[in-house]
Order: sequence, then C-alpha cells, then structure tokens
Amino acid sequence: MVYKVRGLVEERCAELAALHRTEEEVAELENYLALFQEARKRGDPVAAAHNHQAFHTGIVAAARNPVLTALFQQVRFSIAAVAERLPESLRDSRQASIHTAVLEAIRGRDARRARTATRRHFRMIAPLIEFVTRSGEQEGPRI
Repeated sequence: MVYKVRGLVEERCAELAALHRTEEEVAELENYLALFQEARKRGDPVAAAHNHQAFHTGIVAAARNPVLTALFQQVRFSIAAVAERLPESLRDSRQASIHTAVLEAIRGRDARRARTATRRHFRMIAPLIEFVTRSGEQEGPRI
C-alpha cells in the first residue's frame, strides 16, 4: 500500500516539476539519470540505487511543494527496499526508457506527459514492490 501512496505523490510531483523546474534542475536530473544508467551498465547496484533515488528526490524537489516533499520522505523507502532486496530490478532494460520519458516530459514542461510517464513507471515496478513487501513480512523485521 505504501508504494501506491508513493506513486501518487510522485505522479503529482512530476506534474508540478514540469511546470516549475529550472534549467539547473533539469541538468541535475539529467546527470543523475546518466549516472544511474552508467552504473546499471557496469553492474554496480549500489551506485545505480543511489542515483535512482537521487533522480526521484530531484523530481520531488523541483515540484516545490512542502506537503508532497514531507509525504515523499515518509514513503521513499518503498522503492529503496526493492533495490536493496532485488538489485537486479535496476538492471531491467525498461528502467532507462521509463526514466528518460519522465525526464523528457519535465524538460518539455509537459505536465500531463510527466504524470503519465511516472504512473507507467510505478505500474511497471508494482509487482516487484509487492513481492519485496510480502517477502519482508515473511522474513520478519530487519534489525
């Protein structure tokens, strides 16, 4: 359920980021995405996860909405858990294209397209997050 909230938060953030982003923020997102893709190609799950999270955090920051930022901070671990437990999820070839679609929509100030691309991203990873969530429940809490 937490990942559904995160998806909704990030959909709205992507939409707002497309409307409010600066050129510097676009450049920062481009950099995080390039580093994410480079790390994926060389098989470095730690660097990939770090830059993936930074990309998403950058979108939230570009939205300029403190309420959405606070919500994001509460639920951001839902995707991080997937990368931690299933690092191969970041190697999925669809990752590059879906993140690029989000970035291109934000760059083009196309709020509707940014929201739609973000929704596709979260629908794509929903089964993985569900799997990790259920696996974590079976393993018990990590200490």
